[in-house]
Amino acid sequence: MPTAGEYEIEFFWLDGNTPDGDHQESVWWEKGAVCKVGLGDFEVTIYVDGDTKIEDRETGSTYTNSSEFPDDLLTDKALAEASSGNYPRLDWQNNSWFDVYSSDGEHLDMVNHQADEAFDHACQYLIEQFVNVCMIENNQMPQVEGRQVMVLDLD
Repeated sequence: MPTAGEYEIEFFWLDGNTPDGDHQESVWWEKGAVCKVGLGDFEVTIYVDGDTKIEDRETGSTYTNSSEFPDDLLTDKALAEASSGNYPRLDWQNNSWFDVYSSDGEHLDMVNHQADEAFDHACQYLIEQFVNVCMIENNQMPQVEGRQVMVLDLD
């Protein structure tokens, strides 16, 4: 049960691979757990699910992870450009995605293809769970500002 105080979303990218402006697509991460996100006693894990299989019509190569990409396909923008048009260079036969799971392994059905979207959904879920417990167990409505929650002392 949350006690009075300030709580903030904490996160840890498990493989050290953190999203940036050029790398939001799930293809940049290996399949499996990639990020732990917590708020107080609540925690979720962001996973990359699904298999990647991309055929490069220009080179004849098939890619199953980003470490196999040639030097001209090293950003989201480059992948998007090579995947568009009437006869795109890249044929995405399978793609991975981000998904969020509770701490007890429950699939929360929060499918995303961008890292920041997955992180935002995880944060929204945690704040909702945290606020619900405060309302039910403490009979109070905490103040939420961005990714911070303030629980006031009832005394």
